Amino acid sequence: MNAWNFFYLAVWQRLEEENQDFFEVYYIRLALKEQIKIFNDLLKKQAALMQQIQPTGVAPMPVSNGCRMTQCKTHLSSVCC
Repeated sequence: MNAWNFFYLAVWQRLEEENQDFFEVYYIRLALKEQIKIFNDLLKKQAALMQQIQPTGVAPMPVSNGCRMTQCKTHLSSVCC
């Protein structure tokens, strides 16, 4: 290990000791980020498999799992106004 690596590790360790709450949240977010990445990869694989086995006459599942707020707002404005 060279001097820069030793210095970097010493500074990082000191930061972790002095900011325990911050780093606890930081490491949780890193783990969550990795879980989201894995989930999205699995979702893409599932969508590809579903397209391969899609029976005739059945609509495919949407690939996106995101929010469709613009559609909701448009629907609500047409119903309420």
